[in-house]
Amino acid sequence: DTFSTLSEAYRILRTFIEFLMGEKVEGKGRVIMITSTGPQEGKTLTSCNIAISLAQAGRKVLLIDADLRRPTVHRLFGLKRNPGLSEILMGTNTLTEAKKTMGDILVGETSQWDHMLTGRMLDRLEIVTTGMHTPTPAELLASDSMKRLLEEGKLHYDYVIVDTPPVLPVTDARTLGILADATFFIYRAGKTARRALTRAR
Repeated sequence: DTFSTLSEAYRILRTFIEFLMGEKVEGKGRVIMITSTGPQEGKTLTSCNIAISLAQAGRKVLLIDADLRRPTVHRLFGLKRNPGLSEILMGTNTLTEAKKTMGDILVGETSQWDHMLTGRMLDRLEIVTTGMHTPTPAELLASDSMKRLLEEGKLHYDYVIVDTPPVLPVTDARTLGILADATFFIYRAGKTARRALTRAR
């Protein structure tokens, strides 16, 4: 609901992000990694809503679900999981072949298609789901293929939003953080221990 208090909160966050990132240089998009200290703190929901909000502002956005351990983005948008990030990194599919568009969302399993149809500029949002399950997620995310994917994303999109696993349980986010222009930590007020948040930072 674009008129809700929650939507306005994400627009405020979007404005902060754009101010923080500064003016875009041609051919130099921004990679923003979103993570949390632990599970179920809202990082994926925040990743999706930031991506939507940026697209509604006319920015070209690529949302990548890099949580290869507990993927959620495909479910939130009603998309098929394959092909996705795993296939891109293993070289069996290209970004063009694996990315999902507004058309995929509309023919997918989401019950929110009527809202999607009336959403402004959502055709500027493209999504890379996780793809097939892999037994070596950390190694895939640390590969040169991941670095090349993000570089390609920066060439063709204003923002690349990367949803990653939490920082404390696994190493994935630490690996990807090196490749990002900015990292945002999501935490639940009143739930996340300050000690855990400090350690994650």
